[in-house]
Amino acid sequence: MNTSISSQTENSYTDNKFIMLPTVDICFKSLMNNPKVRKGFIAALLNVEPDTIAETTLLPTALRQDYPDDKLGILDVRASLKDGRQLDMEIQILDLKKLPEELKGDEDIINWMRFLGGKTRREFEAMAKKGEYIDEAYKELERLSADEQAKLEYEAREKAIRDYNSQISSAVKQGKAELIRTMHQNGAEPELIARLTGLSLSEIQQIL
Repeated sequence: MNTSISSQTENSYTDNKFIMLPTVDICFKSLMNNPKVRKGFIAALLNVEPDTIAETTLLPTALRQDYPDDKLGILDVRASLKDGRQLDMEIQILDLKKLPEELKGDEDIINWMRFLGGKTRREFEAMAKKGEYIDEAYKELERLSADEQAKLEYEAREKAIRDYNSQISSAVKQGKAELIRTMHQNGAEPELIARLTGLSLSEIQQIL
């Protein structure tokens, strides 16, 4: 059976079996609803052993889902340690899509970053072997991916992010085109505009 499949922006399939990507914020938030996953991840962030954490609690956060740049990608967590300390943390979903290649090692937080930035089931399975907490995260990811309602919510969020990014990209291109035309109207030669903007001369001429 041919298991080679074209990469997709947000979805990942292995052998035609859908699996969510934690880099989509609604998936990450759902993973953090699992107490064991949350405990392991918080322990890695704090660089402490999970056994030193008595409890972690998701605090109420006013989340709106109308626009992709709203606070859906932020979680407020309270961590209570067994030594009596209590920490309130704001976790923002980082852009893990481009994890630096030079970032090596087997520290817990690096393993978590590699898991959360995974793109294929094979990558998730490999990282799940790094420890019981990431293994639990992979099991939770599989459960979420098999839930039809969760899948619909995930895909709706994914589409909203994709549409939003497309709109932003279009606005940036339009703004750059207007700037180029203004520069040309003020006497700047296409060659100079190309050097200043980093675009090729042919691209500048197409805009003009």
